[in-house]
Amino acid sequence: MKLGRATSALLQSVAIKPKKRLSSVFFSFSYVQNQGNTAYITVSVSKKVAPLSIDRNRAKRRVREAITWASPTLTSPIIGVISLNKSVFTASFGDIKAEMTRIFSAIA
Repeated sequence: MKLGRATSALLQSVAIKPKKRLSSVFFSFSYVQNQGNTAYITVSVSKKVAPLSIDRNRAKRRVREAITWASPTLTSPIIGVISLNKSVFTASFGDIKAEMTRIFSAIA
């Protein structure tokens, strides 16, 4: 299964579908099943969570890398959005990877 970033057009096309939601200490993950064989995931960080863009971009890069690392545990194609919480900025990369793996294995 391939892994890609979700575009705004793709997210708008599934906006009215019922979503499933998983939460953790670091982020919340909303997703729907995809008909194809590709998983599309995007990462978002609110300005309320991180006012500085340098912090938001760093957190996104770390989470995207954790997604890439944990993607073999994702067995079903999905379209998802990960919204980050403040605790992700103080977490170690190993903790983020472990949590992403746990979330992806819960989807299967």
